[in-house]
Amino acid sequence: VFYITEDILFVHGGLSKQFLKFCPEPAELNELATRIIRMRKWRRKSVSSLAGFIYRSQGPLWYRGRLHPGKKYPPISREDTDRLLDLSDVNRIVVGHTICEEVSSFLDGRVIGVNVNARLNRAENKSRALLIESGLYYLLYDAQAAGEFKP
Repeated sequence: VFYITEDILFVHGGLSKQFLKFCPEPAELNELATRIIRMRKWRRKSVSSLAGFIYRSQGPLWYRGRLHPGKKYPPISREDTDRLLDLSDVNRIVVGHTICEEVSSFLDGRVIGVNVNARLNRAENKSRALLIESGLYYLLYDAQAAGEFKP
């Protein structure tokens, strides 16, 4: 669900404003998500309010508001994104789960969406992955090795 390395937080879906109510430690969040993954919705809710939240549309597994905002996924503001970054002690959040046309950055590089339609992007020679190495960001393609990416 949640992985932090150096100054980057990786999360399956994304972080919503509602996530600020909980702000669990990464290890706590991952342990709880693993423990309740096979439970039915009603059972998760009985475990804790965080357990009930994890798998909901505003939770870190399903939230898509930065990449595909709408009524179900209201976009998180720049200010709330900055609060999440500060609380997590990171500079960027990398999210998957929501298909983007290309690997893309949002909010001046604070949020990076990496889930692309691999088959379509291969056919159209668009980015297929993000490589982060020694503090540099690269977009990976099939026809060429990489192109530097400035989030």
